[in-house]
Amino acid sequence: MTSIFDLWSDEGEHCLVALRMSDAKDKPPKHKWVSNADEGRAMAMELDRTGWDVYFAPASFRTRRRKGSQALAVPALWADVDCGAGKPYADAREALTVLLEKLRAGELALPWAVVMSGSGLHVHWRLSEPLPPGRWRPLAAAFKAYLPSIGLEIDTACTADIARILRVPDTHNRKGDEPKLVQATYPCKVVDPSRLETMLADLIGRVPASDEPVVGVRSQFDVRSPESLEYVRYALSRLDPDMSYTDWRIVGVVLREMVILGNAGVLSESERLDLFDNWSCGKLHPAGERPVKYMGRASCEHIWHTMHGSGTPATFGTIMYWAGLPETSDVEVPAGVPVDEVRAGMDRELAKFFGFPADYADG
Repeated sequence: MTSIFDLWSDEGEHCLVALRMSDAKDKPPKHKWVSNADEGRAMAMELDRTGWDVYFAPASFRTRRRKGSQALAVPALWADVDCGAGKPYADAREALTVLLEKLRAGELALPWAVVMSGSGLHVHWRLSEPLPPGRWRPLAAAFKAYLPSIGLEIDTACTADIARILRVPDTHNRKGDEPKLVQATYPCKVVDPSRLETMLADLIGRVPASDEPVVGVRSQFDVRSPESLEYVRYALSRLDPDMSYTDWRIVGVVLREMVILGNAGVLSESERLDLFDNWSCGKLHPAGERPVKYMGRASCEHIWHTMHGSGTPATFGTIMYWAGLPETSDVEVPAGVPVDEVRAGMDRELAKFFGFPADYADG
């Protein structure tokens, strides 16, 4: 009988997480560690029987610490499709209908498991071989960008989070008034990661993946729309660095996490830090005056490396709004400030540019 724990690789430590939804503020989550799928199944059923909501981490870990830095092998790609009031889909039926449309159109490979979590869908694409973190992260980042481009709305905090936990089928979701059984169907299809990497090759080159775990503010950002360096510089030139500390810090957070394309490719983190410092010291402002509040490069570096987000989602759209620019793909930029062709056609061309061939789902 197929189990979600059959995803696990044979190496490393495996983690279950148990939460008490009725008194989550008082009860910290329990991390339970097991060595194999059989132990995982038994532990999950016992935790569910005693009233816990049960989750599992698909990745395995070097040590018994559920940290991205400790990830050892990752057997799958996954997506969390939220449903309900204020969510992209009214209910799981609507979300499943959209998912099936994408599968039938050949825009997605057939998954290994589809889990009805009680409040949405968790979709797992099993890879034909577990991947090391260094290979998995860029593939997951590209996959995270690809799914919204074909019209499948996902929780963007989930897909590229290597230490993510997801619900265990045959346990219960106790978030609401009545417990809901978490159910799953197992098409049990396997995807060749090399084939995915080929299909998403260009996107993998545009969306960098850090060697650090995807945590904190990183989970608040949607990287589906890389921005050209010239356009980012233009938007920043319209912002006064002598803004409030909170707003100045938000600009830094956005620049730290976003994808920026220069003439030589994607900007590194150190290059984005340079951009933040150049804006902060007034070099990007038309008047070129040193802002009163600028405290030097060392101050910018200190803030940059200690940023963890404020809990409020912010994107480059926030900067565009503050700069008085429309948030659209058809932005008119003054002469001398070219818009990168990637930005100009990104929204309407993504599906075609990174699309799978019609027969891909058959594999």
